[in-house]
This record gives sequence, structure tokens and C-alpha cells, in this order.
Amino acid sequence: MEQFIQGDVAMMANRVMKLVCLVGVAALAAGNGVAGDYYAGPAGVTGVWETASNWGLGVVPTENAIRVSASRSVSITTQCSSNRALALGWNDGWGAVVQNGGTMMYYSSVNNCQFGSYGGAGTYAMNEGTLIFSNGVSVFVGAYYVSGSIGTFNINGGTVLMDGAFLKVGDTASTGYVYQAGGLFRGSTNSLATAAAPSYGYYSLTGGTSIWDVVQIGKASVGLMEVANTGYLVVSNALHVGAGSKGDLIVSNGVVLCNAVKYSTSSSSVTSSVYLCGGTLAVGAGGITNNASGGIPNFCFDGGTLSNMNSGDIAMTIPRAMVSSNGAVIDDGGQGRIISISSVLNDVDGQSGKLVKMGAGTLTLSGACTYSGPTTVSDGTLKIATGGLITNSSLITLASGTATADVRAVTFSLVKGLGGHGTVAGQVIANAGSGLYPGGSNEVGSLTFTNASSPALTNNGTLYIDVTTNNCDQLVVKGDLALGPTAALTISSLPRLRNTELYPIVSYTGTMTGHFALTNGLAAGWHVVADPANRRILLYGRAPGFMLTIE
Repeated sequence: MEQFIQGDVAMMANRVMKLVCLVGVAALAAGNGVAGDYYAGPAGVTGVWETASNWGLGVVPTENAIRVSASRSVSITTQCSSNRALALGWNDGWGAVVQNGGTMMYYSSVNNCQFGSYGGAGTYAMNEGTLIFSNGVSVFVGAYYVSGSIGTFNINGGTVLMDGAFLKVGDTASTGYVYQAGGLFRGSTNSLATAAAPSYGYYSLTGGTSIWDVVQIGKASVGLMEVANTGYLVVSNALHVGAGSKGDLIVSNGVVLCNAVKYSTSSSSVTSSVYLCGGTLAVGAGGITNNASGGIPNFCFDGGTLSNMNSGDIAMTIPRAMVSSNGAVIDDGGQGRIISISSVLNDVDGQSGKLVKMGAGTLTLSGACTYSGPTTVSDGTLKIATGGLITNSSLITLASGTATADVRAVTFSLVKGLGGHGTVAGQVIANAGSGLYPGGSNEVGSLTFTNASSPALTNNGTLYIDVTTNNCDQLVVKGDLALGPTAALTISSLPRLRNTELYPIVSYTGTMTGHFALTNGLAAGWHVVADPANRRILLYGRAPGFMLTIE
């Protein structure tokens, strides 16, 4: 991301230098102009800003403001530049600019560009070409002074560069909309809802690339940003959700890359939220933090992936996060990277949230998580820190390969199931009503417990052994094995095994106490026996001439 941004800055600097030359040529051709306000063509007629004669008073304006209103519109197809303010839909009117090519540059340090101002409605549509705001220009989409102003900025293609300029969407008592469906938008500070209510700022990114140093959603009033379809948002510094007031970020598809997500709401009665509904939210070293002096930060996992793009660790430290039935997919990024979540992961109301851990690194949960759906570790390590809990997950599954669950100092006493092909580095308790599923439910494999310092207990839960052709699950305990007085064993598809062979279903390295009080699925002629000399429990069938010797 850093290389991409540096390259983009270099490109912008090169274009600005070229356009400074254009500005000087245009000024010489236009002369000093005439003082006053400049309008583009007569009412209802489209003017073309290609030559000086197409400006309202016959010259490229050098004084006061350019005002496109009273049902006027302007198109741009070649090079133009101005050091005057631009007001679209000024004074209760309607005005529009459509850029289909060429280069337009606004470079005044004292005049601002306003799309919808003084109660009017204004639209700037960028289809092709290059649009540059530089030298401290502030671009207001939905501008100030009179309530009811509406501004719209449509970016369908081309390039918009803000060199030292600022984008402010929804200023004093106004409404601002930015719709980006393509092209490149590059700026420094993007602020949505910059003034107090009833201001409103909205940014929809459904295509193209939008690159910023800082994004502020809901700075002083309600702001909303949505990233969907193929939209690509890059924030090199911080993405502020609720940057003083209510702000929401919805990621329903596409990609968001940012160094940090910060909740900065100041009002105690306001909830600002991130909704991860699809696509990818990749966070850097700044992590996801609660910097709010008031308000309630909320994060909702509803599909999509939260990813670590930092070379080290990132943390998610907001008080809570909600998980829907579409699940929380968390990718630590591998290569020894860690995502640490201190937030409590709870179910969305009426749904059973699920968690999928991806990546070869570590996901650490330190909150008392109560989501009730399944937990899957597809790669790497899921670690439950001291004080953390997974109290209600319906099934914990470790995928084949290197997947591990590091649950030191924590027991799965309330978890309904633990399964998979991997390794669990901790004490395991399977109480009545819960189950151990080596290989996973309906899948053959080996599940290993490695905490030799503490007994691995199946207690009164059930060990589920799945069978495939001449093969079956196995539970491997690196330590002692203790079976409770009502511990149960359930075997599926037993006739697929050869009754002339021995099948170890449990092995251990320490000692064993107790036995399976109840066995389900054991067909006639089949037996479950303990082999303490070899520290294992066997499944075998009795065929004619077959003799079993236990030493």
C-alpha cells in the first residue's frame, strides 16, 4: 500500500507542475478579465469551457466567483483553470458541471468550491479527464450559509486529485452525496457531516479507487460511508468512525485498507458502528480502538473478512462486537502475525454467530465470548487468553494441517463440541451434553491434546468416532485420560471396518481412569476394550479364528 501511495503522490506532483504552466498561459490569453460574477451560458443552455469566449462574460474569469445556477449546466472537454470560487446551484438555483475529458484545475487559496450552496442544488459529474483542487481549496459537497443546500459529486471515471485541498461532504444544515463508481480519487482529508445537525454526509464507493490520508465519518453530525461491489478504499493514516458525532462504515464488498480504525464519538447518547457484511477490512498497526469520550462503539461481523495487514500484531480493543449467522471471518495474515481481540463477541439478536479463524498466525481472544454458533480454526492457532472464554459455541473444529487451539488456563466446560484434525494445547473438559469429534463431525481424522501437566477429561461427554472404509477417528492424549462415570462412545458406520483388525480409537501417554459407560453404534460381534499395557482403547470385531490378546 505504501509503494502505491508514494507512486500516486509522485504522479500527482508531476501533473500539478504541468498544470501550473497551463494556468500561466490561460491568464495571458484572458487578460485581467472583468470584475463580477461569471455565469456559464444562458439559462437552459449547456456551455463548454474550452475557450475564453464560452465563459459568461467572454473571458476566463479572474475575479470573484463562478456561479452555475438558474438551470444552467457546463461541460468540460479540454484544459481550463481558475483561481476563483465555483458555486453550483447557487442561491436556490440548480447548476451542474459534467467533465468528459480535458483537465480542470482550481487553485485559489482563498476561495472554495461549493456543489450546492446558498440553498441551491449542485452536481459535479466526473466521467473522464483530470480534475485538480490545489493550494488549500476546500471542496464543499452540500455547502453552507443557507439550510437545505444539496450537493452531489459523481465520479464515474477519470482522475480527481486534491493537492493540499480538503473534501467536506455535508456542511452547515446541508446534505452532501459522493457517488464513486470508477476512476481514481486521491486526497488528504475526507470529512463527512462537518457541521452540526441537520447536516448529513454520505460517500458511496462502488467502483474505482479512493485514497486518503484521513477519513472522518460523522465529524459533527450524521455521516455514512459504504464500500461495495469493486470499490477499493485506502486510508494511510486513520479511518475515524464517529469523528465527534455519529458515523457508520458499511463494508458489503470490495476492499478497505487502513492503518487504523478509530471510534471518536463525543456524545454519550450516540452509537457509531462498523458493519462488515462482505469483502475485506484490512487493518494495520493502529488496530481497531475506542478513542471516544462518549458514545457506544459497535462492530458487527456479518460476513466478510477482518484481516491483519501489519507485519506485527494488531489489536481490537472496543468493548463489544456482534456476530451474525453469516459469521466473523478473521485472518491473522500468517507469518507469525497476531490479531488480539479483547472485545466480547456476542450473538446478533435472534441469530447464532459463528467464528472462522484463517491464516498461519495466531488469533487471541481475551473477552468472555458468548456467540453460540460453530468455531472453526482452518489454519494457525486460536488462543484463548487468561480471563477469556468461549462459553457457548456449538462446536469447535480444527482443520487438518497445522491448526491448533491454545486454551491454556481455560476449559471448554460449557462448549458443546470440540473437533478437528489439529492440536489443542490445554485442558479439555467434555461435560454431559458435549462431544469430542476427532476429524470433525462426519469426517475421519486425528485430534490431539498436548497438555501433559493436566489430565485431559472426557468427563461425562461423548466421544464421537466416525468411520470410513477400513479407517476411523482417533483421539490422541499427551497425558492422562480420565473418563467420567457416564462418559459415552458413539460409533458410526461400523460395518465398513474389517473385523479381523484392531482399531485404536484412543491413545494416551499417562494413565487412564474410568471407562465408557455407554456405547452407541456397536454392532453384534464388535467390542471396545482397554489396552493399558499399550496405553490405548481398541475397537475390534470377533471373526472366526480371530483371537485378541491383551497383555
